[in-house]
Amino acid sequence: MNVMQAASAETPTAPHDARYLKNCWYAAWWSCDLPAGEIKARTILNQPLAFFRGNDGGARAIADRCSHRLAPLSMGRLLSNGHLRCCYHGLEFDNDGRCVVNPHTPGVAPTARLDIPSYPVVEKHGIVWVWLGEGKPDATRVPDYACFDGAQERHMSKRDYLRLEAETALVVDNLLDLSHIAFLHDGILGDSAKAEADIKVEHKDDGIIVSRFNADASIPGIFAEFWPDPPQLVDKETAIRWTAPSNLLNDTGVRVRGGDRMTGTGFYGAHILTPETDQTTHYFFAAVRWNVRTQGETDLRIQKNLNELRRFAFEQQDAPVIEAQQRRMNAPGAPKPLFLSIDAGPAQYRRILERMLRAEQEASDPG
Repeated sequence: MNVMQAASAETPTAPHDARYLKNCWYAAWWSCDLPAGEIKARTILNQPLAFFRGNDGGARAIADRCSHRLAPLSMGRLLSNGHLRCCYHGLEFDNDGRCVVNPHTPGVAPTARLDIPSYPVVEKHGIVWVWLGEGKPDATRVPDYACFDGAQERHMSKRDYLRLEAETALVVDNLLDLSHIAFLHDGILGDSAKAEADIKVEHKDDGIIVSRFNADASIPGIFAEFWPDPPQLVDKETAIRWTAPSNLLNDTGVRVRGGDRMTGTGFYGAHILTPETDQTTHYFFAAVRWNVRTQGETDLRIQKNLNELRRFAFEQQDAPVIEAQQRRMNAPGAPKPLFLSIDAGPAQYRRILERMLRAEQEASDPG
C-alpha cells in the first residue's frame, strides 16, 4: 500500500462543501477498472477528477481540467513519459498536476500558475481510494474490507458498479434499514412472512452495526443454492456495519436452527458509496462467501447467479424506489419523511455523521 501525497497548486471548493466529510477516503474505482494507459473521468463530491496510472503502475488523481481553457484532461493523451497532454492546445502535466510543457513558449519553463490540483490516492482491498481534504491523508483510515483480501475468485461475485440518481444519504438509509429486505427483496434475500424480527443497533468506534435475527425462517432463494440439501427452516441473521462517510459491509447468512454460525453459510456484501453530486451516487458492490459448503462447477454456477441476483436486487428493486423517493423529496412543498422504530439505524448514523461534519468544519475554521 502506498499513499501518494499530492502537491496542490490551489484549493478548489465545491458547492455545498459542508455536506461532505473531506478528510477521509472515498472509493473512486475498482482497481481492475482502472487499467494502465487510460485516463478515466469521474466526478466525486462535485469535483471532476481525472484518474490514471503512472509509469510505476500506481493510481493517480488530478483535477480534470487544463488550467488554460478548462478543457477536460480526461479527453487528452497519456504519454510514454507519464505526462498527460491536453487535447486542446497540447499543454502537458506531470503526475502531481504540475504543468511541465507549454508548447507555445518553447524553451521557457511553464509558470506555477498553470499547475492544477492533484490528490492523494491509495489502493487497498482491490479499490482505488482518493482523499479530497486538506488534512494529511492517513492510510490507516482506509475503510476495512479485508474480507476480500486473499479470497478465492470463485467464491466472490463480480466487482460491480451502479450510478444512482439519488443523494448518498438515501442509499445509506436503505442499506441500514434491514426491515425492507422482507418486502422489497421477498424470495431472494428475505421472507415477507417473517417481517417481524428483533433489530438491534450497537455503536462500534465511530460507526454502527445494525443487526436483525429471524428464527425458524424459510431459507431465502439465494442461500438455498449455497447449501446442498438445506433444511426447510433455518435461523437467519443479518448484520450491516456503517463507517464514515458512507462505507457499509453486510454480513448475512443462515444456520441450523439453534446452531452457531459455522453450522450454516452466508456471505459478506460490500456496499461502498461515494457522492458524485448532491443528488447522484457512485455505488460499488461485491460479495464474498463464508463457510463455503460447495465446490467445483457448483461454485461457478453460484458465482454467476450471485452476480445476477445482487445486481437485480440493487438495480431493479432498490434503485427504482430510492430514485423515486428522491424525486418526491424534490417536489415543491414535499413534507419531511417520518421515522419509525425500524429506522433506528438510519437515525443514529445520521447523528454520528452530523457530529463529524461539525467537528471537521470547526477544525478548518477555528474562528
